Amino acid sequence: MTPILNWKELETIAKSLDARVRGQTMDRVTVLNRPEFPQGFLKSEWALRLEGGRSALVISVRPQRPYFYWITGQSLKTSEIGTRSGFDLLLAKNLKGRKISGVRAFEKERLLAIDFEIPREGTHSLLLWLVPAAPEAFWVKGTEILARSRDLESKLKHFEFPRGNAAPSVPELRPFAQNIEAYSKVVERSLLNEAIEIRKKRIETDLRARDKYLKGKRRQNETSVQTATEEPDWARYAALLQANLHHNPKPAGRSISVHDYETDELVELPHDPRLSIREQLQAYYRSERRKKKRAEEAHARLQNQIEDEALVQKLQSQLQLLNEPTIEALSQIESELGIATVKPGERPLMRKTSWKGRRFTSKEGHTILVGRTVIENLELTFRIAKGNDFWLHVRGKPGAHVVILMPAGKSPPLDTLLDAAALAVYYSGGENWSKTDVEYTQKKYVKRIKNSTEVSYSQSKTLNVDPKDSRLARLLGKTP
Repeated sequence: MTPILNWKELETIAKSLDARVRGQTMDRVTVLNRPEFPQGFLKSEWALRLEGGRSALVISVRPQRPYFYWITGQSLKTSEIGTRSGFDLLLAKNLKGRKISGVRAFEKERLLAIDFEIPREGTHSLLLWLVPAAPEAFWVKGTEILARSRDLESKLKHFEFPRGNAAPSVPELRPFAQNIEAYSKVVERSLLNEAIEIRKKRIETDLRARDKYLKGKRRQNETSVQTATEEPDWARYAALLQANLHHNPKPAGRSISVHDYETDELVELPHDPRLSIREQLQAYYRSERRKKKRAEEAHARLQNQIEDEALVQKLQSQLQLLNEPTIEALSQIESELGIATVKPGERPLMRKTSWKGRRFTSKEGHTILVGRTVIENLELTFRIAKGNDFWLHVRGKPGAHVVILMPAGKSPPLDTLLDAAALAVYYSGGENWSKTDVEYTQKKYVKRIKNSTEVSYSQSKTLNVDPKDSRLARLLGKTP
């Protein structure tokens, strides 16, 4: 956790900061890029960038984590996905082009003031109330409160500067509080540790949830396998009836007596009275095909279950062996779990999937999943995909199901749709086809046809793509 400063430390660091920033001009207020954190930025944290764009004062009024520190160089990247509050937009409007006239602390209080001279209006101050339980920022003119960071209804119009009566007279001054540079290093290190702890807990929560889910699904999948294998031997029924067709056997109600020429016995076969003998023979064949498909799907689900359980156990062991976790090590585990991470230009998609099939990333950073077999297609469309995701399929031909993962209420850009369409053609065997129509719709409009592995869909639109263009080469990592 970021160390909480006592008033003496705050006073010492403020003097060091004042010597560095006094007289400098503000450029703008931004939200910093924080790729080490799952959401990609931190709420209630702002960077006050100075003219020239090479340095900034970072301030935070995050509950239990208030701080201010100096930052330079590569760490100054602005977040492309950070949300802006009304307070920091007001700061951005009022601080641009203003000179910092000083930084001051208040004796025996956790209060920092950054003063700005505004022509014809006098001194305005950004006050940072750095009490951990309820930190807050105020934009004031003298004592008049013009804005405050906490979105609370309050009749408070003027800021009452505290007198520090309750503070200890001579608190300890720790080594890192000697100047702004030393304190900044401590803050940056504590932020990295915080990010590591957050991501570690997120992985632990995910692994516990998966373990619980898999234990619940184990019995269900085993029952499905057993049920599929315990169905009647429809193939044998069909063979027996086929061998007896020349005798024109007569059904008796719901059964047919046929001769088993291998055992020289009479065998009773189930019969649907609504069907003729030849129709019943075809029904046996259809039942055998359905039984085979059900058995294959049940075995595939059980195999996936076993693989998922093995993955969870492996990653749990890996996590336990990380005595000092790093962002890189945790990112590797997140990748194996399919936990979404923030990509440039994309709002955070806090989605996790257990998908083990083909996975691609569009030019805009959106995740595209591809199924290559009947079993993969069904799992992707009806187990992995959510209603707002976009689903694609080559028009009028059997082939791959392709899904673009999307946040609620969002649609993919055209380039992402074209990327997914090119993959749909390629994985449907169309690498050498000419321009091909690919239909797309939201997954909520895709339904499975009863007693079939096929699907129907509505509300679709069509894209015409050429699988031979450079788009596919980029996605597959090939040289065009």
